[in-house]
Amino acid sequence: MAITGINNSSYTSYYASNYKNTVKKTDSEKDSTNTKDGNVTTSTVELKTSRPGVTKTEQIKTGYSNVNDYSKYLQGKYHYMNIGLTSMQGIPTTVSVSSAFLQKCMNDPEKAKYLEENLAAIPDCTKDTINGCLGTVTNQSYMIDANGNIIETASCTNDPDGKIAKENAERKAKENREKEEKIKEKRAAKKAEEEKAAKKRAEKSAERKETREARAKRLAKEKEARIAAKKEKREKKYRLKLQRRDAALKRKQQRLENRERRRSENHAPGFGGWLAAVISLGVVTLALGSVVTVGAVRMNQANMALSTGYRGALYELTGTISDVDGDLSKARVASGRQTQSELFTDLLVKTRLAESTLEKFPVDSETDVNMTAFLNRTGDVAQGILEKLRAGERLSENDYKTIDTLYAVNRKILAELTELSEELSDKDMAMFMRDKAGNKVYEHFRNIENYALEGGIAEENEGGIAATNGSPSGNSTGKEGAKQGRRGISSAQAEEACLKYFADYDIAEIMYAGETESEKIDAFNFSMTDAQGRKIYAEIAKENGALAGFDYFADCSAKNFDIDNALTIAENYLDFLGYENMTAVWVNESGVNATFLFVYEENGVAYYPDSVSVKVCEERGKVVGLTAVNYLNNHARRGGHMPAGTAAEETLETAAKKQPQPAKPLKGKNPEMIGEDLAEKALNSRLTVLSSRKAVIKKGERERLCYEFACSYGEDGYFVYVDAFSGEEIQVNRVLATAQGQYLR
Repeated sequence: MAITGINNSSYTSYYASNYKNTVKKTDSEKDSTNTKDGNVTTSTVELKTSRPGVTKTEQIKTGYSNVNDYSKYLQGKYHYMNIGLTSMQGIPTTVSVSSAFLQKCMNDPEKAKYLEENLAAIPDCTKDTINGCLGTVTNQSYMIDANGNIIETASCTNDPDGKIAKENAERKAKENREKEEKIKEKRAAKKAEEEKAAKKRAEKSAERKETREARAKRLAKEKEARIAAKKEKREKKYRLKLQRRDAALKRKQQRLENRERRRSENHAPGFGGWLAAVISLGVVTLALGSVVTVGAVRMNQANMALSTGYRGALYELTGTISDVDGDLSKARVASGRQTQSELFTDLLVKTRLAESTLEKFPVDSETDVNMTAFLNRTGDVAQGILEKLRAGERLSENDYKTIDTLYAVNRKILAELTELSEELSDKDMAMFMRDKAGNKVYEHFRNIENYALEGGIAEENEGGIAATNGSPSGNSTGKEGAKQGRRGISSAQAEEACLKYFADYDIAEIMYAGETESEKIDAFNFSMTDAQGRKIYAEIAKENGALAGFDYFADCSAKNFDIDNALTIAENYLDFLGYENMTAVWVNESGVNATFLFVYEENGVAYYPDSVSVKVCEERGKVVGLTAVNYLNNHARRGGHMPAGTAAEETLETAAKKQPQPAKPLKGKNPEMIGEDLAEKALNSRLTVLSSRKAVIKKGERERLCYEFACSYGEDGYFVYVDAFSGEEIQVNRVLATAQGQYLR
């Protein structure tokens, strides 16, 4: 415990200095008695005092289940601990103990003894500080950090009556007043200039506004005129179609009448002719009845098949338009050529697929033409942008405006298709197949047609040419990765390791359930049953006996632990298993379960491929699920530290030898990393950067060291990844809003 700030003198606490020394236990210490009250153990021990060689008998308690209860116990004995500012020997004093160190002490008698010895000695240390100070002590503080190091800081003065301080304060106040007066004068002058400039801007803005309003009115009027003209053209075409159909029906009727007239003129009426006609009519009626009956059945079957096919085509079209929506959304903010090339290539493919799907649905020619025209327009924009990128050019502001327009129109079309897909009934489909107009399907496609027309009009007004939502973590490396395929342990050893991992789960029965061999991991499988009859299925890696995953089928019906407590439980469990340096990046709280995604972090770099998923039951504060296959594959391939099957029994010395080596991601062509400021320049100017850090992500089969930027644009959130060596934007992820999921950034 170092004491600093007292006339260049320093002192060392007797207890702190002797805590690390090996002290032979006295007979009284050896004969200490222990009593238990639930989980709390009361021990009678000999505590050191401020006088060397002098001890006192004291009772200490350990075995608390949480830090709060342990803190309350300590504050009952040492009222000055963790209460903020207090007074000790007339000196303002603070005594603070790290929550992390309390966590270590509450179940460790040796550490608890060390803590109470030093807490009890603080009043005597205060006396020594006062006596050793040449001046007057004004305040002091004691801090015990997470590792048990004790730091005392004290301040003193040679001006106890405050005369010198008062003079200094008056002088400083005078200087501040003079400074404030100068600032006020500058502010007044600046305000006058700003008001003058604002007046000029307002005058110019009024002039520009009048011009913009006139232009907006003209464009709106022209747009209405074009829409009306297209609508009139469509209606005229439909009226002409009806007229042609009526004329054809009239001609057919006329032909039938003429045929009947000629027949009557050529055949005179008579008994024989009448009788033959009756017989013929009867035969024809019987034959026709059979044909109609069979034909009706076949017609119903055909209609059902058509209805099913049309419904499937509608769902397929909705899904494809949804993919187009995702690509357009990310294209609005992407700036890297590689990212843009991937997005617009995918967009080109999706629009062609949407056109093909639309042909399967029986819409009228006008809807087909206008919808196809919009999809062609989107595909043409994608093709034009790809050609610009191949030529080494960058997107212009007009290009981004065109993308924004296509995105807005596509969202309207997607909303109509989604609503139709959710509400479509067999009756609606039958009505649509029978009569293309006057039904729900018809109305939705009329709206889609109008939106598609808006997209075409936007093309005339704007001009110019104008992704994956997956996690940056990627999947395991597969065959190219470091598959855990070599048999390192036996099934018996795996069973032993499994029982150690679940020592706190009250296991009543364990059964070997065979082996799993895959591209990702080779593992031994075990089925376990706890004392309450609940099942646990676990996978133990063959390579090193690490717990690769498990599921605990235990019902959770209440919420006794909040997210913060659940996160602490998950972190402690990963530490127990030997998964070191893991940082939670995402949580999904579903009902009374919280699932956390952890990634490996070393030297300020987050390694997304090295991910572990942990599920916590918020009723019992128990881990009920784990998936660590990605970590075991990717971390091993980089040569990092792997968790051992005996993690629960490791010593500090063993753990220190197995510290992970920093992973070395593949570098690009440039040997030196660029700075974060330079990397940020690669981002689209539309984006607002919220936070940033270094991260390793999977791009294809290759790992890339990047700068990860959390950004926003409008109502959407994005994660943009810029290569840390080349400065190239390589990936854009859109943050999808969910009911329970959230990023822990």
